[in-house]
Amino acid sequence: MSFGNYLYHFLMGRMLGVALYGALESIISALYILSVPTLTMTLVIVKFVSSHKGKGEHELVQSLYSFAASKLLFYGAIVLGVLVIASPLIQSFLHLPSLSLAFLLPVSFFINLFYFLNKSILQGLSSFFKFSVLNFTEAIVKILFAVSLVYLGFRVEGAYGAIVLSIAVALFVSYFYLKGVVKIGLNRKAKYVHTGDLLKFALPTFITSLALTSLFTIDVILARHFFPGVESGFYSALSILGKIVYFAVSPIVLVLFPMISEHHARGESYQRLLVLGIVFTFLISGFITLVYFLTPSFMVLTLFGDKYLAITNMLGIFAVFVALLSLAGLLANFYLSIHKTTPSYIVAAGAILQIIFIFIYHKTLSEIIWVSLIATFLLLISLLLYYPRAKNAKN
Repeated sequence: MSFGNYLYHFLMGRMLGVALYGALESIISALYILSVPTLTMTLVIVKFVSSHKGKGEHELVQSLYSFAASKLLFYGAIVLGVLVIASPLIQSFLHLPSLSLAFLLPVSFFINLFYFLNKSILQGLSSFFKFSVLNFTEAIVKILFAVSLVYLGFRVEGAYGAIVLSIAVALFVSYFYLKGVVKIGLNRKAKYVHTGDLLKFALPTFITSLALTSLFTIDVILARHFFPGVESGFYSALSILGKIVYFAVSPIVLVLFPMISEHHARGESYQRLLVLGIVFTFLISGFITLVYFLTPSFMVLTLFGDKYLAITNMLGIFAVFVALLSLAGLLANFYLSIHKTTPSYIVAAGAILQIIFIFIYHKTLSEIIWVSLIATFLLLISLLLYYPRAKNAKN
């Protein structure tokens, strides 16, 4: 899936041109922000499903799925309506080329709710092969539709519409994988006996998801807002190149979260898993960052072409920012997996600091990168300092 994401952005960056690619990346970043409740749901469900699996409580997985699906339909429909009404405001703030593009945003949000629900069940059960097949399907469909639609002249609408179609296709496939695991269907009367614990855990998870997503995307959105032309396209390309680091290490978190949660539920040691996760994240992100510092022009030319060579002098520093963010994200998710919620507010403080810094310092693209790097560095140090207290902390 990570390779598919690279290929998608590689093709769209070349086919759309700098300015239109900036518009595409800004609306994708907006989808990330809107998906924070979805990411929250994913982490919460993975946490509880993996705990139930560890304790052998398989019947509770079914009740959790039915409960979540019914609530998503009700509340998701409300949010969908609000976002459709707000589409003109979204178009204006992000300087999108058409209103239809803004309308596609709430549609992708709504479909994503159920797709992420299905994937979170599989992830919580450690069904990583099925989980990977869904990601692979999504990536392939997205690339095929994006190239076809953009080639036919649909430009940004086609590039983003391909994302919507890929999610829909992958959602359809996911239901086949869930057969035999849970009973598919909606039950308005569905109840879950641990609803209180789930909701209590949902708040810090939401805060962590919102903060990490903000750190990952707000720089792109604000760059689009402050630099609505070609410069935002440069920043979008820079962001994707830097985020290769993030995509490369994200599977570590996907695997680590349910495994540590399951070990924690059983009362087993999980320190070795954490150390392995940190080591692998450091080595992978460090290697890619080093490549970016040594061969920035080669990487830009290879992935985006000579139109984007203006970003070469910023590529290495941006990679450092994303590497630090990757490590911070790993630690934040680790704390959630062992039910330590205090670090959620530390992550939130880091995200707020980044936003404040960008609003103050945004004269150039380099300023945005440096303030993001500083905010993320301070966040990582704070999360590391909290670790000695994590074993004894009550929340």
